[in-house]
Amino acid sequence: MTGPTWAWAASHQNKNWPWPLSFYFYRLLKKGGLPTDGFHYENFWARPIHPRIKEAIDNAKSLAEAKTTVFDACVHIVKQSGWGHQQEAIMRSASVKDFDATIRSLEPDDLRLFMCRFLEMCVQPGNYEKHFGSAMENFVQACREICADPAGGRLATLIQLLFKDAKLELVSDAMTDHV
Repeated sequence: MTGPTWAWAASHQNKNWPWPLSFYFYRLLKKGGLPTDGFHYENFWARPIHPRIKEAIDNAKSLAEAKTTVFDACVHIVKQSGWGHQQEAIMRSASVKDFDATIRSLEPDDLRLFMCRFLEMCVQPGNYEKHFGSAMENFVQACREICADPAGGRLATLIQLLFKDAKLELVSDAMTDHV
């Protein structure tokens, strides 16, 4: 009688792999490292990983997280209909400058997605404040600064219309002369 067949031993992808998975990670590290964008490794079988390999995986993850922007977090929230710790951390750490730079740099389709999601968050702040902290306040402040900027032009007009349609207060007392 033979023992149970483990999934990793019977799977097609591992059939031609004569050595343990850690050996392949070691070889990958020697050849130039792990990918740094969108890298995600789960230790599915909870097998022990060599400390140097674990360190390299953690470094790759932290590099990928450092490159993630507010817009990337927003896209993830829209596409996944939810968020994780990484998106929460990005939103919590996003400053008014980050939002301003993001809004000014986006293409029209990306701007539509970004503005719609954040306006929805601003309409229902109770659902999001405990997860994202002051992200919605920073977003609104960035929009105010864009609208107050004399070079805001069409973007400022668009933001004002979007806030008006969402029935949100964008105009502060200092801006009443500009609008």
